[in-house]
Amino acid sequence: MMQYLASSIAIFVLGQTPSEPPPADYSQLSKLVQSIVVKEAPKEFVDKSDWGKTIPIPAKLRLPNLRSYVKVGDRDELPHGLWKKVWAWLDDPAKDLDIQIRDLRKLESGKGYRVHLDATMAFNAVQDVQHWQKGLATFGFSAQAKATITARLELEVGLELKAGKFPPEIKVEPKVVEAKLLLKDFELQRVRPLYGLGASVEGDKARDIGNDLKGVLQSLLTGHEAEVREKANRAIARALEEGKGNISAGSLFKSLTPQKSK
Repeated sequence: MMQYLASSIAIFVLGQTPSEPPPADYSQLSKLVQSIVVKEAPKEFVDKSDWGKTIPIPAKLRLPNLRSYVKVGDRDELPHGLWKKVWAWLDDPAKDLDIQIRDLRKLESGKGYRVHLDATMAFNAVQDVQHWQKGLATFGFSAQAKATITARLELEVGLELKAGKFPPEIKVEPKVVEAKLLLKDFELQRVRPLYGLGASVEGDKARDIGNDLKGVLQSLLTGHEAEVREKANRAIARALEEGKGNISAGSLFKSLTPQKSK
């Protein structure tokens, strides 16, 4: 889900002293790219990398009828060890994504812009945890939380004028050169035991489970920073390629030209 954040920009106003000129307004550019990210952003993300561990069935197995079995290829095996699965989703990408410009400057080549922006994304997350001992479920729980991610991104947007048409058009080549993801806010909502062992988990145990889920989410973010860069590049390029890969030169340059705030 985080891999499409880089393609949306909103206005960001910095504090200025009275002697400085009014801040630039990039709201037109914000609207242009925001429409892209809302359309491209996935609404959910699932990580099952720690889910489904098994071991072969031992020759001598006590109480075989009480155990669970998992099909692995053409044979049955026993679920074993700690299983973890994380599911995260957005309720409404149009409302849950908010991206703000920090700086926008022309490249030294004069053929594009370097954009610095901060993004925030509010989402829901559920972590399911199960522990198995040779096919026997020993404990399990499901924890749900609300969280907010912040992403600091740098993009280089290359522009190539195609003057053979009237009005002239511009080919846009975006590239995410830096992506830093951080879990900003985290609120544990509930912890529900699995296997019918009660209605909720509270106190120190719930706090420990919440801390574990928070750590898992931050690890996922850190581990996916490089992937965010690559997928964001592809997503932005694909979105901008609508209409044979070009955007009206007049509308784009109008968006990229700072206008004084009123």
